[in-house]
Amino acid sequence: ALWARYWLPEPLELRPGPKPSRVTLAELLAALASFDVRMRLSASQALGQIMEARTEILPALRRMLVGKEPGDPVAVAQAVGLMREAGRPAEPELVWALSNSSGEGRAAALGALEQVAPADSFRHHLALALSDTSAALLARACEMAGAWRLGEHRLLELVRHPVPSVRANAVSAIGHFRSAGGSILGTIDSLRKHDPDWWVRASARGSWGNLTGLDPWEGLPKGSRGAGDSSRQPRRAPVRP
Repeated sequence: ALWARYWLPEPLELRPGPKPSRVTLAELLAALASFDVRMRLSASQALGQIMEARTEILPALRRMLVGKEPGDPVAVAQAVGLMREAGRPAEPELVWALSNSSGEGRAAALGALEQVAPADSFRHHLALALSDTSAALLARACEMAGAWRLGEHRLLELVRHPVPSVRANAVSAIGHFRSAGGSILGTIDSLRKHDPDWWVRASARGSWGNLTGLDPWEGLPKGSRGAGDSSRQPRRAPVRP
């Protein structure tokens, strides 16, 4: 057999034991409230990509977003975001979740709005998110602000935020604004040299190099490359709501 020739596992239908059954839409929707993170993620991805049943799926997701039915807010928002423009009818519920969900749920709602909302509408939602106080939401909003060229002055305030992920994403976003002046460069220079968090320093080095065209390590102590920073790259990390 082909699977034996290439050392592949036997097809499910040839294995002993009970035969696998097809998962129903009702079971996928129920899985969004599962205690198992992997199950929620798998259900979210599946529901967001089932084209032929969106007329059944989207109304249920909209009810979950506003708490009328059980469902993890992050997984539900991700499923709506995967629908892209087809998920646009859920924009009002995503806006509700953006203000009323948990910190990570609000961040997921913002990510879904970027996929489903019209550009002008999303810029408004992003501006509101940048003015919020939730660390999880701010970190996600800063991550998006650079690509949207939005909120430069607010980002300059957020590079002093007490949560490292917010500072790192804010200084990284500033690197997208080519019109940065001397005072902004001075702030970035200070962060790449003196911030206590390695992720923030790495993000600041990246923005410094983008804006000045200079070596991001210029002016740093000679031993700093070997101190662990040089091999580390900026990345997203969980933050407290």
